[in-house]
Amino acid sequence: MAHVYGSPGAYQISTAGHCGKTGDIGTVIGAVGNHTERGAPVPVLIDFGRFSKSTGDAGIGKDWALISVDPAYQSLVSPTMAFWGGPFGIYTRTGEVVSTNLSRGQVALTPDPLLVQQVVHYGHGAGVGAGGTPRTGTAITWRSTYFTFFGAITPGDSGSGTNTLAGDPVGSQRQAAGINTHIYVDSSLKTGVGLMAGTRATSVTATLANGQLVPYPAPVSGAP
Repeated sequence: MAHVYGSPGAYQISTAGHCGKTGDIGTVIGAVGNHTERGAPVPVLIDFGRFSKSTGDAGIGKDWALISVDPAYQSLVSPTMAFWGGPFGIYTRTGEVVSTNLSRGQVALTPDPLLVQQVVHYGHGAGVGAGGTPRTGTAITWRSTYFTFFGAITPGDSGSGTNTLAGDPVGSQRQAAGINTHIYVDSSLKTGVGLMAGTRATSVTATLANGQLVPYPAPVSGAP
């Protein structure tokens, strides 16, 4: 899952559109129990809501969904990203961080320093993200509907969220970048390093719920 939208008591959570269609049930691992099967602990699964909107697998920059959280589980939702904190607002700038023309051997850097963003994300990618792992990446492109970055990411991270470390107004921190959807890594998954293209948070037709800059799971009452 990516970012939280709406307000307390009426929260929705974004994810990739290809993760489910409208009406599907959203399920999470709520805990790991003490019962084991073949030596592995059996997870406790929670059906926490249903997909209220979904584009389906509509392609890069058009791949997003919202899951409406059931009333019984609204109090368990925090809009703050694990480990990193945020998001606080949405990153809206567009442009190329690096423009290349390989046939001519040309490389041009953007004159806009606010496009040069380090991004942060927290996902459950195979190998490098198992169990939920915070990671960073380097932004490459900011288009109106999608963004790309280079970093440690693998299948399983799809549907998770990415924030910018800084933001487009000077002094801002950890703005919502978007939803990780299209992941390209070497087929052997030896390194987990690759390119990611995702749908920008600006494409989601809902109101972002701001998190706090102090990272979850240690929320502080009244913290920014």
